[in-house]
Amino acid sequence: MPCNTAVRGDTVVIKYTVSSEDGENLEGSGGIARFLKQEKVSAKVENSVSALRCGETARILLEDIFGKRDEDKIYTITKNMIGLPPDMPVALGTTFKINGGECARVVEEDGKWLVLDANHKHAGKRLFLDITLVDIHGRHAGPQEVDFELDR
Repeated sequence: MPCNTAVRGDTVVIKYTVSSEDGENLEGSGGIARFLKQEKVSAKVENSVSALRCGETARILLEDIFGKRDEDKIYTITKNMIGLPPDMPVALGTTFKINGGECARVVEEDGKWLVLDANHKHAGKRLFLDITLVDIHGRHAGPQEVDFELDR
């Protein structure tokens, strides 16, 4: 049976990858997703998918999907402010909860000082979502279908 274009309400199967401007695939990106028309799927993705036939691929710019980089979310603290001894080494990328649960990762360590960044690691970056339409299941999708949603 030929695979035409999807219409609103169809359940579609797509293969996808998310990559940076330099072509690096993001960790956790890729695979196959099924999604129904729901508010969790952006209009940009839905419009791109509805223009594809099976086997065709579209590239979507995801500018600022993880927000803009905010310099006010960079903190310089002492290790003892988070209960660590001043001489304890801390690996770059280690994540701590700060400010009532906000996650921040260590981007610099200098003796007893840490520089923490609470921005998402992809904040302010131009990313691309490449989607290939694999199949269209029509409007009679079962409850096993999952929503497509990029982790934020």
